[in-house]
Amino acid sequence: MILAAGSIGSTEILLRSRDGFGTLKNLPRSLGRGWSPNGDFLTLAKYKAERLQPTKGPTIGGVIDFLDGVDLPDDNMIGYDGRLYVEDGGLPNVGAHLFKRWMEKRGPKGWAYRKASSLTDFSDMIPWFGQSIDGADGEFSLRNPLQFWRARTQLNWNPQRSVSALDTFKDIHVAMTRATGGKPIPLATWSRLRMLVTPHPLGGCNMAAAAGAGVTNDMGEVFGHDNLFVMDGSVIPRAIGRNPSKTIAAVAERSCEKLRDELPRRLDGATTLV
Repeated sequence: MILAAGSIGSTEILLRSRDGFGTLKNLPRSLGRGWSPNGDFLTLAKYKAERLQPTKGPTIGGVIDFLDGVDLPDDNMIGYDGRLYVEDGGLPNVGAHLFKRWMEKRGPKGWAYRKASSLTDFSDMIPWFGQSIDGADGEFSLRNPLQFWRARTQLNWNPQRSVSALDTFKDIHVAMTRATGGKPIPLATWSRLRMLVTPHPLGGCNMAAAAGAGVTNDMGEVFGHDNLFVMDGSVIPRAIGRNPSKTIAAVAERSCEKLRDELPRRLDGATTLV
């Protein structure tokens, strides 16, 4: 059995199997722990004299690699404040998408499409986006394991261990925006609410050397459950500080290759149906 529902999906399925249905009662206790948003961070910048058109072209046009660390001057901190991977991002033209059926229309419908498209063109803005090495200490659990059919997965994530990296990210974005003649627009969701939006969730079924430290071994097989594998971003045990899709794919491909090599032994004496 190969489970590949993603960091949140695979973690929830196994949590419900253990704490809800009780079908896999002896799953490792570290299940759900070590979750990371991969240090994803987003801020906006506005430029009066530039036409940037972030709704067109590739989402990422270039990167600046600070994964060796950033030591901000005059902040009275010793050593590196954060390890970052900064990218320029893109924005969807929401208005053009919502009214795309009227793109070729004349009259009021055509005017509505052009107006909506213009309002959400964001031609004078650019999103600074990227990843950082966060604390990777989030934990998923079921809200009410006694009523599992009503329970929802709940994330307990204290940002304290990730503040240094993410605040450094914010400061770097502000510095880069000002250096390129723009006006920074920091998001209050982080500065006031300590909330993030991540497209790169990692962990929850962490890979480890032993059951006491994680959920799966090096080939994604769940400790204590022969032939149950997890092959997705949930096995990545920490933030990697960059877009993780190729890392996730490489780990999954390695697991598949090792499983293929072991299939004759695992299927010895088994009956297969075709």
